[in-house]
Parts: sequence; C-alpha cells; structure tokens
Amino acid sequence: MTRLAAVVGAVLLVAPLSARPPDVAAGAIRAHVLFLADDALEGRSAGTRGYDLAARYVAAQLEALGLEPLGEDGGYLLPVPLRRAVLDEGGSKLAVVMGGTRREMALGADAVLLPNFRETAAKVS
Repeated sequence: MTRLAAVVGAVLLVAPLSARPPDVAAGAIRAHVLFLADDALEGRSAGTRGYDLAARYVAAQLEALGLEPLGEDGGYLLPVPLRRAVLDEGGSKLAVVMGGTRREMALGADAVLLPNFRETAAKVS
C-alpha cells in the first residue's frame, strides 16, 4: 500500500482552506527537500521501505502543522492499492523480419518492451 501520494494530496486539498498559510523559511523547505531526496530513502519507489519512510515523514510534518488527520484510524495515512508489472527480460525477445531477413533486436538498445498491467503474457506476430 502506498501512502505518500494520498498524504501529499491531502495537504494540497487542505492547504487552501487555511485562513493564513504558515510562515515557512526557505531553509525549512530546503531541509524537507534534502531529506525526501536523500539516497537513504532508496528512491522512494511505490511500495518500498523508502516510500513508507517518506510517507511517515510527510505525515509527521502534517501533524506538526496541527492539521486534522483524516486517514484511517485517525491518522494521516491512507491505503492506496498498487499493481506491479515486471518484464521477464530472460523470456522476452523481439525480432523484425523483412524480405525474408530476420534481425534480432537487442532489448534496451534497439527496442524497449514494457510490461502490460492487463495481460499475463503477450505475443505479437
């Protein structure tokens, strides 16, 4: 479950409702960005430990601002279902046949194959 997108979305929805935006120093914004962009968060890919750490950090900042939690169980985080598709590079190949000549394509160099979220396998002729 991913939570960061839901938390950030909640901030964007709640922010315009404030009578007066909080005073935020440039150094504070820089500190938040440096933390969230740090390699320690392992890229923050959805569903990873780094993503969860980033979501918890943002939730803690929302709490520090005194915003009302609207997430599950009175918290700031909401579950977001994920789907994942992974290309089976070892079992995937692409060749172009023209005029009786077959040319194998090198994945990544000659062709890019993307996984399909709706199909477990795909064949093209």
